[in-house]
Amino acid sequence: LALGTRKAKRDNKGMQDTFVAMGTETGAILVWNLRKGKVVYTLEESKGGSSEITDVIFAHNSSMLVSGHKDGRVREWDLSTGMLKKSFTTGENSSGGQSPSVSK
Repeated sequence: LALGTRKAKRDNKGMQDTFVAMGTETGAILVWNLRKGKVVYTLEESKGGSSEITDVIFAHNSSMLVSGHKDGRVREWDLSTGMLKKSFTTGENSSGGQSPSVSK
């Protein structure tokens, strides 16, 4: 189980959304909007074959989520579309390895 959180900018009514992302053993990522009380995205690679998610982190600009997987793969997700943008392999599995990080 991997968790990440972020707060969105306030809308014109002063309301602010908080999002929580949870990575699962099956490789799916559920993104909840806590203010609305619902899942807004279920992120999964369309080709299948995804491994357990060990880490999720929101980018500083809040439009991207990065996931680290037990098999050493890292994926970048576009939260405006819910689509996978990039996928690459680190060459190491994540059992005791380093977590992904996002820089400005």
